[in-house]
Amino acid sequence: MYRDAHVTRSSTAVWTVQMIRCSGWWGSKVRVPPVRPVQERAHYATAASSAQIGKVGVIRLSQAKPAVPYVTAWSAEQDLPSKLVERSGGIGHADELLGDRDANGVLWVRAAMREGVGRPEFGRVHPLRQRRAMSLLLCQVCGGPADRSDDGVLWLLRDYRGDWPRWPEGMASVEPPICGPCVSTSSKLCPALRRGAVVVRVREFPIAGVRGVRYREGLFAPRAVEAVNLSYDDPGIRRVVASALIRELRSCVVVPLDEVTARCERVQSGAS
Repeated sequence: MYRDAHVTRSSTAVWTVQMIRCSGWWGSKVRVPPVRPVQERAHYATAASSAQIGKVGVIRLSQAKPAVPYVTAWSAEQDLPSKLVERSGGIGHADELLGDRDANGVLWVRAAMREGVGRPEFGRVHPLRQRRAMSLLLCQVCGGPADRSDDGVLWLLRDYRGDWPRWPEGMASVEPPICGPCVSTSSKLCPALRRGAVVVRVREFPIAGVRGVRYREGLFAPRAVEAVNLSYDDPGIRRVVASALIRELRSCVVVPLDEVTARCERVQSGAS
């Protein structure tokens, strides 16, 4: 799973990160993409149009190498080289295509699409699969539909309830949700979750912004400055190369882990 950031929004809609936690399968890394001349183009994904997102196949744990979450990047899926240039009011790829930006006009990192090739890199998350899982509310482990009931969509998080009152209410999360069967799998296989996990039903989960790298104007090309979490209405987002979609978790209710497990068993026994 991803790191979570609890954020507050000022009057100018700028998110201030109060705390960042590493809460799951791997500690995610924010990598500054290189700015260098464009080389021979490989097949790449832009994490942009819904049409492209819909074409990405669902990979379940049993289909390929075991215990590799759907959103995990593989060693053959490196960020592709791209030359960044100054645009009116922001930045862009020098050879920019329509799919390089999302529906809100935010620029996204380019990444190769070679799922299952090489070795899984648990310290990295593939931007397109993360965005697809967050956009369509898919399980981050198996890639299937996340668990949903009248009480909300299911999230599995590292337990940090002591961090602030009503945690994780108001948390800006880059972690996609999860399905019921994968709750048990994750809890058993993930060392971080074995130290303490919590299952949360979330009724409201609006798409709120992106995580990415902010660039400032440089002598020859835009220069990477810092990793940021920004809301879509922040003017500074025009100088960001996004790598993850953020949802804000609202109306959260913690539910017992055994309750989720029992519900899944009932559903599975009824289907058999």
